[in-house]
Amino acid sequence: MIMGKVPPFTGVFIFLVTLTGFAQTKSITGKILSEAGTPVAGISVHVKGSNIGTTTSNNGSFTVNAAQGAILEFTGVGYIAQQVTVGQNNEITTSLPGTCGVSMKLLL
Repeated sequence: MIMGKVPPFTGVFIFLVTLTGFAQTKSITGKILSEAGTPVAGISVHVKGSNIGTTTSNNGSFTVNAAQGAILEFTGVGYIAQQVTVGQNNEITTSLPGTCGVSMKLLL
């Protein structure tokens, strides 16, 4: 009987099983509001560094799967982009400032 002999990829298998335990995603729900507190439809909600994303509904709400520590990016025409880090809470509500106060120049 041979003792102490470990199959060649056992360490890799254990590492991958451990890694999946840390990177589990959860369902994040939330609402995007304007500076005035009204819901904003059509805002892009994207998990940074991935191809996961969605768009806010007519009442400004969204649902997206992301891991704790992931960064959600919120972008939309007429609004300044925001980033929020997913924490322990499964719900995120944030407001996006409008670009009305931003000076823009058109070069012709």
